[in-house]
Amino acid sequence: MKAKFVISQLVFIGIVNSIIISSGLSQTNWFWQNPLPTGNNLTNIQFTDINTGYAIGSHKSIMKTTNSGENWSLINIEEDSIPPGFTGNFKGIYFQNSNEGYVGGNGIFKTTNGGENWSYQNTGTYVNSIFFTSMDTGYAACNSGKIIMTTNGGDNWVIQFSNGNPYYNYNKILFISKDTGFVVGDNRVLLKTTNNGINWAFKTVTDLYDIHDIFFFDKTTGFSVGEASKMLKTTNGGENWTILQCPEYGLYNNIYFTSPDTGYLISNYRYEGRIYKSINGGNSWFQYYDIGVSINKFLFLQNDQFIVSCDGGNLFKTTDSGISWFNKIKSVCTSDLRSVCFVSDKIGFIAGNGTALNTSNGGIDWVSQNVPSNENYAYIKFFDDENGYLAGSNLYKTTNSGLSWDIILNLNGYKYVKFHNIDTGYVLRNNTLYKTFNGGINWTTNYTINNVSTIYFLKNNDIGYAFNAYSTGIVPAIYDHNDIYRTSNNGVNWELLCPINNGWGGGYYSAITFLNENTGFITGSVGIRKTTNGGLTWGPNYQGIYGINGRFYFYGQNIGYVYCYNGLYKTTNTGDNWTQIYDPDKPLNSFYFNDNNTGYAVGAYGYILKTTNGGGIFVNVNENNNGVVMDYVLFQNYPNPFNPNTKIEFELPKNENVKLIIYDLLGREVNTLVNDNLSAGKHEAVFDGLNLSSGIYFYKLETEKFSQTKRMILLK
Repeated sequence: MKAKFVISQLVFIGIVNSIIISSGLSQTNWFWQNPLPTGNNLTNIQFTDINTGYAIGSHKSIMKTTNSGENWSLINIEEDSIPPGFTGNFKGIYFQNSNEGYVGGNGIFKTTNGGENWSYQNTGTYVNSIFFTSMDTGYAACNSGKIIMTTNGGDNWVIQFSNGNPYYNYNKILFISKDTGFVVGDNRVLLKTTNNGINWAFKTVTDLYDIHDIFFFDKTTGFSVGEASKMLKTTNGGENWTILQCPEYGLYNNIYFTSPDTGYLISNYRYEGRIYKSINGGNSWFQYYDIGVSINKFLFLQNDQFIVSCDGGNLFKTTDSGISWFNKIKSVCTSDLRSVCFVSDKIGFIAGNGTALNTSNGGIDWVSQNVPSNENYAYIKFFDDENGYLAGSNLYKTTNSGLSWDIILNLNGYKYVKFHNIDTGYVLRNNTLYKTFNGGINWTTNYTINNVSTIYFLKNNDIGYAFNAYSTGIVPAIYDHNDIYRTSNNGVNWELLCPINNGWGGGYYSAITFLNENTGFITGSVGIRKTTNGGLTWGPNYQGIYGINGRFYFYGQNIGYVYCYNGLYKTTNTGDNWTQIYDPDKPLNSFYFNDNNTGYAVGAYGYILKTTNGGGIFVNVNENNNGVVMDYVLFQNYPNPFNPNTKIEFELPKNENVKLIIYDLLGREVNTLVNDNLSAGKHEAVFDGLNLSSGIYFYKLETEKFSQTKRMILLK
């Protein structure tokens, strides 16, 4: 099996059409309005007693409850305790009691007063799991095949064990006695110690590739779960393990038993949060509940009470053994939000999947509106606090602030909706352009170009643009194209303006925006291109920005925002340069700014974010590095799932030899994409899976000091 690849370095500064990236982006320039207190992914959770608990997650998120998870508040780490270059994504957590505890990620933070103050220890590797066997003695499972240890209560950590293989990332550490402990990780890693970690022995594991969790009900009976829809069970203290079948294909990251027979299993395959239950010791399982969002940690509190930490800042709790679950995070909705607009600094509206929201106090409070039906609403636009439009399966209009909606047009098969003012609007449905100049009372139609994917009209209503997307050639030489058309008479006639060849498997542009008659942009999975002559010619793609799905917004002629696969970018010079200003955990779908500073962003999982300083500027936590990459980063491939090509990006803080290797689900090497000495900075590789079968694959980045693996899915 051979796979083709292309690798190129992304240049950061000193050229037009460039981007600036830093791992030290400030997250405080955007603050949460929904959910509260945070929408950052919550990766782990621990309770020290029935009342006091802590939850941790991305972007330095630490939350605390003192009433059994009913209410949560954010804990802030003092800025002078945060080291330069710290990425802020926490995964490991261990509290000795309600006051003394540890959280781990790119290092370990310690508190002795319930999170009021923190001290930092550099561990030299990413920490995934922490476990203490006494107040002084603790262990942590880390990336790059390392186990670190402390004997002075976490004031210092040293490497206790390293297998010398950076491909072995250790995901979980657990001790069932002072002497006996286990570590599980990627590449079938299952280690056991019987002498306080002085020696670790590999246990033979088959049919379970990456192992995510290990649990012991007592000193003899234990379980492990991970990839490949299998689980392991031991009845002799982990000396031998047998294979049990999971209920269906899934990515299992948690297992917990409340009795020898009754157990719970968590699956996050394709982002669902399925909870399975067994009543016969894990021999068979049935689906018990589906939270609907990815669960990262399952925690048993007591008796019938469980709690789970999830993506999107969600914390669900049950008090009846999982029959019913309730989100303990304040959230007006968890739907995918698709469109936002404001008519004043206080009054705004949002639409999303099956929901519409409004605020009358600048987003301090958002309330649900009545919607006509359970449709996927992708467009909302109000022109004052009473009159507006809502697009789902139909186009609706309201004259009473959304208290009631009237159908004005069936939108079955629509691709585009846009209103310039309360009277003038356009709808592209199938291959027909609908226009109204009296608020939807009457519509005129003009036949447009076949297979047009979007249309954009300037506010003068005469000049408009459209383009289609298509492919040519035969396998394997398939080339992707967009053709851009222009009208100067309000869509009556169209002329081919500019054909664009996006290359072999290059993808397509899906949206077009013009700031005036000359300056415009096209965006899509391919990236961003700009024109300054009305679309006759288009500049090259901006380096490093791709994976865009129409999330493009300009306030005025100079300031613009775009969300792509790896974050939110901003321009202040009409798109000549773009700077990454935020990296949310989930996609942002729509933006709206009342002025240069005050703006809103909405997206998946009910995300509503507000900024009062224009979204922030490039913030470098180390003032002396002049934008240079400060840490190792392996990004998620995009697109994912993919067919047949996908891009893999990574960052290097220094010049060194790098390997980027692709593996299949069985751990067999598929291809070495990179094996070369690369310079510091950001790089990308393009992986071609044309000759491979559909399924799960893994890509691993390896240097002398760093190793990380991520999963990707090839779907044909």
